[in-house]
Amino acid sequence: MKQIFLFVIITLLVSVKGYTQTEKNAYLIGGNGTVEFSKDDLAFSLNPNAGIFLKDKFCLGLSLPVIYIDSHCYFDFSPFARYYMGVKEQRSFYLSGAVGIKSILEMDNTLTNKKVTLGLGHV
Repeated sequence: MKQIFLFVIITLLVSVKGYTQTEKNAYLIGGNGTVEFSKDDLAFSLNPNAGIFLKDKFCLGLSLPVIYIDSHCYFDFSPFARYYMGVKEQRSFYLSGAVGIKSILEMDNTLTNKKVTLGLGHV
């Protein structure tokens, strides 16, 4: 069973070569994920995101990460904005900012935090 689970996760995380498309009305669909396991622990995260370019090089979207660590499940709701710089056919840098709400589900209660993130990325 563990081998099937690992195979499915690796298959989902395989990257496909793509091209940067940052024109108005183009869609951004992506995400990432991680899996970490040891003899006693399992941790994984999935971070899907989607957005739409409202103008050339400017995208608004939503990220919905889920993280599972040591019997705790973390959910996140993060609208984001990205501005792409130096757009070329296969690569570009971008500035990213997000404001979100993070919930931590435990056995007996739920904790909620607010977050603000800024980032620089490359595609």
